[in-house]
Amino acid sequence: MIAQMRDIVAAELAPTATLEHPGGLAAALYAGRHVEFFNYGFADDATKQPVTPDTLFNLASLRKPFEAALVALGTLRGELRLDDPVPKYLPELDGDYIRHVTIGELATHTSGLLLPTDSPALAK
Repeated sequence: MIAQMRDIVAAELAPTATLEHPGGLAAALYAGRHVEFFNYGFADDATKQPVTPDTLFNLASLRKPFEAALVALGTLRGELRLDDPVPKYLPELDGDYIRHVTIGELATHTSGLLLPTDSPALAK
């Protein structure tokens, strides 16, 4: 069964990562306790650096539903509170601004934090 699923993933995904369709993709196949990873295309088209299992993808807003589900689950289980400061769970984040940001502010995108891609000045 694993071999059949591997063949399906390879047959459907590999053809989408070609020179005519630049970019890269990664997929994980999870079947019971078996996990297999597939990587296709280029992480960087200019240098032809291939996608590897360690390639980071900017998922943009696709990650938000997963994060919201995890925060909701943690809240329901009593494992975190929305008004807790972020450093309570990530003590290495102890800068002047972040120490006052709460889990709820991160979850609702009201913390005021910016990513380097949000401001050209931060990307330097």
